Amino acid sequence: MINVVFPMAGRGQRFAQQGFHGPKPMIEVLGKPLIEHALDGYTLEGRYIFVVLREHLALGLGSLLARLRPGATIVPIDELTEGPVCTVLKAKSEIDTDDELLIADCDSVLVWPDRWVLDWFKRRGATGGVTTRITTDPACSFAALDEHGWVLETREKDPFTMFSTTGPYWWRRGRDFVEAAERMIAADRRANGEFYVNPAYNDHIAGGGRVLAYPLAEFWSLGTPEGVTAFVRERRGAGGLSPASGDGSASRRVASPART
Repeated sequence: MINVVFPMAGRGQRFAQQGFHGPKPMIEVLGKPLIEHALDGYTLEGRYIFVVLREHLALGLGSLLARLRPGATIVPIDELTEGPVCTVLKAKSEIDTDDELLIADCDSVLVWPDRWVLDWFKRRGATGGVTTRITTDPACSFAALDEHGWVLETREKDPFTMFSTTGPYWWRRGRDFVEAAERMIAADRRANGEFYVNPAYNDHIAGGGRVLAYPLAEFWSLGTPEGVTAFVRERRGAGGLSPASGDGSASRRVASPART
């Protein structure tokens, strides 16, 4: 059994500033909710866990997730956390086990052979695994790799290497993530004031863990309006993130609860 956790308890301020209303995962892009685009990259049979703001459930997010992943576990929280690591740890009772753990982004689109990649990590003897792409954008997460693709060090928002970790983040045992994350929090190791998942691998590696990288061929970040615009242009050849105008490219409204 693998636990697939989506921390999605933010308020999407960058979208709100441009007039988009409601939960970011429900913003419609190319005719369907943003979270559905993210979930399209996951064919794994496992237990899906969504950590969400309770206030978003009243807006239809819970019913949407139930439609997209029947039987999923929804963990509601009442306020913003100090970063993605803290959000994932809200599901500690579900993931602090010997089962595999995959921490996925709710606003990223990737095309990859997910089950094959995770099996490849295990065949190579990895206890952790990341997916990567080439970029030096300082808004991203990064990892230094050796010549065989093993991770030597990770950093957040610091392009000290050209290899950016994109999410998802795989752990052979969920309890390994919990232990590494709690050590990182205890040491108050933050980036931009928050606790991120990627740097938790440093604690895991320091304790003898082995983290392997897999290069992605296709990846889009939909975490900002600009990212959504780039995705829409790539998929449709034109258009972008704009008010609802009948072209189906993107919408300033959220997915209607009635549709979920």
